[in-house]
Amino acid sequence: YCEDRSGRLVLLIYEVRNTFGEMHSYVRPVVDGTGGRPVRQRQDKAFHVSPFLGMDLRYHFRMVPPAHAVKIRILETDATGPVLAATFHGRKRDLTTRHLFAAFFALPLVTVKIYGGILVEAARLWRKGVPFHPHPKSAARPLT
Repeated sequence: YCEDRSGRLVLLIYEVRNTFGEMHSYVRPVVDGTGGRPVRQRQDKAFHVSPFLGMDLRYHFRMVPPAHAVKIRILETDATGPVLAATFHGRKRDLTTRHLFAAFFALPLVTVKIYGGILVEAARLWRKGVPFHPHPKSAARPLT
């Protein structure tokens, strides 16, 4: 989230990572502020994330400007409609020693759980015969 000197939200940076250890950022300006309303933005896909999703897709971002909570929804669509929906909801916490220790010990376990879940879902998709899209040979630019 990028704000101007008056605290008005003017830019959002969406950082996307994949299981190949790569990262890509989509930088999108926020037009006319938000007035506390969700920000809705669209972006053509420019970065290979999953071998089960092609590159001819579009992201639809919906972000609630941060206050006491952060809410993010990303809907990925193709020409016929929705293909994937991903959401995140986090709460604001004070920066205390107790909260830092809790995050330190919880986050590695969350990472293992998420990565394991990705592998299990990939195996299910592969067994169902979902088309496989190999990783493109040319690397995408790190920024769109």
